[in-house]
Amino acid sequence: MTVPQPSSDVLHLPARSVVLGRVRQMRQALYGDTALFPVTPSGDLDHERLAVEGLDFYTGNLDTLPEHDLPRLGVLVDTFKRFIPEAPAGIRIAVLDRGGDLQVEQIDCHEPYPAATEMVRNAIRTGTPLRERTMPRLRPLAEEMADLRPNLSEKVIERMVEREVAESAIMPAAPAAGTESSSDLRYVCPTSWQGHPVPERAWWLPGLIPMRQVTIINGDGGVGKSLLALQLACAGALGVETLGTTPLAGRVMYLGAEDEESEFHRRTADIVRAHDRVLSDLNDFMLLPMADMDALLSTPDRKGVMQPTPLWNKLWGDVLDFQPKLLVLDTAADLFGGDEIKRNQTRQFIGMLRRLAIKADCAAVLLAHPSVEGMKSGTGSSGSTAWNNSVRSRLYLTDAEKNEDPDVRTLTTMKANYGKKGSQLRIRYSDGAFTLDDGTAVPAMMGMVHRKHDEKFVELLSKMNRLGQTVSPNPSQSYAPRVFSQHPDGKGITKAHYQEAMHRLLDACTIKIVEEGPNSRRYKRLYVTADMFGGEAE
Repeated sequence: MTVPQPSSDVLHLPARSVVLGRVRQMRQALYGDTALFPVTPSGDLDHERLAVEGLDFYTGNLDTLPEHDLPRLGVLVDTFKRFIPEAPAGIRIAVLDRGGDLQVEQIDCHEPYPAATEMVRNAIRTGTPLRERTMPRLRPLAEEMADLRPNLSEKVIERMVEREVAESAIMPAAPAAGTESSSDLRYVCPTSWQGHPVPERAWWLPGLIPMRQVTIINGDGGVGKSLLALQLACAGALGVETLGTTPLAGRVMYLGAEDEESEFHRRTADIVRAHDRVLSDLNDFMLLPMADMDALLSTPDRKGVMQPTPLWNKLWGDVLDFQPKLLVLDTAADLFGGDEIKRNQTRQFIGMLRRLAIKADCAAVLLAHPSVEGMKSGTGSSGSTAWNNSVRSRLYLTDAEKNEDPDVRTLTTMKANYGKKGSQLRIRYSDGAFTLDDGTAVPAMMGMVHRKHDEKFVELLSKMNRLGQTVSPNPSQSYAPRVFSQHPDGKGITKAHYQEAMHRLLDACTIKIVEEGPNSRRYKRLYVTADMFGGEAE
């Protein structure tokens, strides 16, 4: 894939004694993030490495930044719709410090957008901070304040409006729960459908994740629900099949509140490698890592009504700009600021997510931990029953059962208003990604478990025969798997696993079935082949 490389624009500035001070000033003036970019030996931005490796956000103390990272130090400026409403979504500008010179480049995969680069250049030249555009509905608010206080200057009114918006976290694009008026109601008479084709139900993931709805994926901590969601999201962005199913191809947004960017980098690299792709193929994937930030999307007011946070307002606008087909929110514990036991707060929160899914015409997936009761009951539900009742689809990812392959997971459909409930998908963790488990492959870990069971079976059978105790290959009181599972030296391995070991050992001729006894009363017993013939079985 060819990565667009806009022409480099180097601004020559007077040398300063403190490089870090200059970066701090730029970060504040440009409303950007401190980042470490891959560079060539000459100090220029390395586009090829950037496309494969990405960049590293630096959230630590700049004073402790290692000396060898100084050439990589810069500022990333994005979300230009704050400054240029007509700007395409996803524009990213890198500003690198080069020891007195600054390099300004567009680094996304879009066509060059000179207006964004020029805005950054002018802000650096003049020392004037970038300024967010006033939102459309702020003008009526300013006029209302001017009418109430005609003696105030425009500057004072502007400050009052900004303070009002900051305190109330109001943004016109993201309505709070329950704010729709009766004038917004639209009644439909079914007779109007006569003669029109019945619309097909749209799925992001056939049978599991419907479009324009919220789907919850529950899973215990460490079971891999975040990895599974990330893999599905990557498959959608890549337009490839995964785990025996084909997600809807298209753009994807992923808000991750539990992991840092570096962890997402590692996981995503494993996932794309498992699908024979590279990171630069993920043009349609937009990630928002928020492990080190407040990720609450909604909190209750004094009356207990869930209200959107400034982050939700920002996310609402970014989703409508980017137009993803899938929005992943990881996890509910970090994003939901209410009381999960209170049904009304839970339903209001899910309602907010559903409105965004409908508005953006996308599927929304919310990851959540099950409650203790949910784990005990096997339902995987969390907190109030309103979580389950408020969504149209809920999936539960669980570990393998005791004494089974620890890499196996089961994804069960716990609720499916539009599909079949109770269906299961068995998957296996392998080399950083999940693969479909068809029950035929025996991985290295399971092979070790089988060898342990086989060795214990041979050990106990040899011991029984030396002591003159007969064990049988047939179900009975002396059935070998039954006897061994109850033997003091054989506890910890189930009867079923001893039975599987017996069949493997018989197939390998490691043990043999021998008939003994008089003609009137013949019986079958087991022997270790090596004990019978004094050597290994052929």
